[in-house]
Amino acid sequence: MNKAVVIGGGIAGLAAARVLADHFSSVVVCDKDPHIGSAQVRVGAPQGSHLHVLLKNGQSVLQELMPEVFDKVSTSQCPTIDWAQDTVWENKFGRFPRYASDEKTFAFSRGLLESEVFKSVSQYKNISFKYGQVLEFKTFESQIKNITLISGEIIEADLFVFAGGAQAKLPALLGLLQSQIPYDVTDIDVTYYSARFKTETVSLPDCAQYYYQADPHLESIGGVISPIENGLTVATLIEYGKTPVRLLDRAAFLAKSMQLPKLDFFSAVMKAEMQGQVSCFHKKTMSRVRPSAFKHLPSNLILVGDALLSLNPVFGQGMTSAFLQIRELNTQLKKNKNINAIQFHKKALSLTNTAFAMSKAGSMDQRHYVKRYLDGYLQLAGKSQAHHLRFLQALHLERGPLSLFDAGVAIKAMRPQ
Repeated sequence: MNKAVVIGGGIAGLAAARVLADHFSSVVVCDKDPHIGSAQVRVGAPQGSHLHVLLKNGQSVLQELMPEVFDKVSTSQCPTIDWAQDTVWENKFGRFPRYASDEKTFAFSRGLLESEVFKSVSQYKNISFKYGQVLEFKTFESQIKNITLISGEIIEADLFVFAGGAQAKLPALLGLLQSQIPYDVTDIDVTYYSARFKTETVSLPDCAQYYYQADPHLESIGGVISPIENGLTVATLIEYGKTPVRLLDRAAFLAKSMQLPKLDFFSAVMKAEMQGQVSCFHKKTMSRVRPSAFKHLPSNLILVGDALLSLNPVFGQGMTSAFLQIRELNTQLKKNKNINAIQFHKKALSLTNTAFAMSKAGSMDQRHYVKRYLDGYLQLAGKSQAHHLRFLQALHLERGPLSLFDAGVAIKAMRPQ
């Protein structure tokens, strides 16, 4: 048959289709949203209007797997951000140091990236698209034989890649109990409120990007301001633990921004020219598949993106984690087209250990040793350029979690609270 199917046409699914096209004669991408690939916010990606970042390692993978997309994005009037020199990043301990570094990325919207990836993938003659909800996976002898769309169409394939979002959907499609595909789930209850402004009207003092990183158990709200393409800037308020409300106008957005511990955010956008309305997105949990789930999965089913790992967006590592998974998929397919799903999933999880550890630690309270350790390291990074650089390299998923080990911080974190 020599055919692969991708369920989910977001960035992870489209990138997977691009990789699969080099290994299968036919690749079908299935998504219920007929507007995948749009540069505009779409129903299937309600978080699309909020700030997204493809971190340094993610941009390296994009350049490796889809150089034409990287070239297009890098020449689309996207500003370049030095995450040390151009960024004011502060938290309850103060500000991180500022200095010239190699931790540089292009800043662009999710919509621009998805639309350019879609344009590129659509050029491949062996990639096609089917629009409609997937209702069922039919399995036989531990393998998926076909899927059924809401239209009644049945699609057979040799390999199935599920990029259809976080954990809730998959067990039902496979006819399994939720407990048969266990996830590590952490409550985060985070709400994003985002507005776009003309960059030339935003008043950021001596920086291109601003971030107040809130401690969710001590501070209810943080915020980030970052430029994107076409002379626009995204300003996002990040609120923890409260029922999300609709902020449809400028006045309500500015009023909420005054709740930040520092007024830098409010001052930057107070007189700025807003483009469009305020968008709201709430995420209740973050999750990661437990390795014990793999024995219950069909042997020809691959999970990528949020289906494997859905993060707290606080460090912006979701898209980069997905691209690292897709690169690993390509690596294993080059070795053997009959990919070992268990081996892939274990390797993919190991590649996301840093993102998972940072994301989960940022969601914990002070009773947890890991949270106390992260706080101690962030405090040290505010005083030491070397420690701050290691933090940035871990943030951009260039280094593993052990790169953030410091004996003094570890000992201090062990003290009773």
